[in-house]
Amino acid sequence: MKPTKTVLSIIAVIILLSAVSCKIDEPSINAGEFPFVKEGKTWTCEDRLYKMNGDTIIGAKSYKKVYKKCLNDYDDNVWHYFAAIRERDRQVYAIRHHKNKEVLIYDFSIDIGDIFTCRIDNDGVVLHKVYAKTRLSDGRTKFTMTPSYYGIMPTRFCYWIEGIGDITDGTFMYIEDSFNNLSSCEENNKTIYPQNEIY
Repeated sequence: MKPTKTVLSIIAVIILLSAVSCKIDEPSINAGEFPFVKEGKTWTCEDRLYKMNGDTIIGAKSYKKVYKKCLNDYDDNVWHYFAAIRERDRQVYAIRHHKNKEVLIYDFSIDIGDIFTCRIDNDGVVLHKVYAKTRLSDGRTKFTMTPSYYGIMPTRFCYWIEGIGDITDGTFMYIEDSFNNLSSCEENNKTIYPQNEIY
């Protein structure tokens, strides 16, 4: 018995869908023991709140959605879609809402002496040179960085924590261009920041 055109069409669609789905990345691949991209994670950066909730696909890559709540930015107390975030090989990429360019916002694989470079909205370049790396009691790595914003070198350090982000200048400052100290970060309803040993 020969397969009908309908059966052949269904088989062709299944093969096509399988091929497409094989090309879609997961939101977090080879992210190490402490991934930045994780469903349900929340950050509080002074008056800004962020939460990671749900998935989206952009250009055959899978991302987690980040929502933001800030009365000063939105004139309301509602969660707004803010960005799409993915992580691969301990590098974190983001696409800001209403933008179409992916930006590298963290690289947790860098080592002492390495320089992390990020361009903010084609407006200027942010450089961070790794000055020191410290292992915290929970196993996360704290990066002590010497920053340079738009060619200006502040006389201070800034700090990243693996899986948490920049605690001194704002978790999403590379796509938001806004400086806000991290107040807290929670994962699986557990506070993972602040910690007593950060500074």
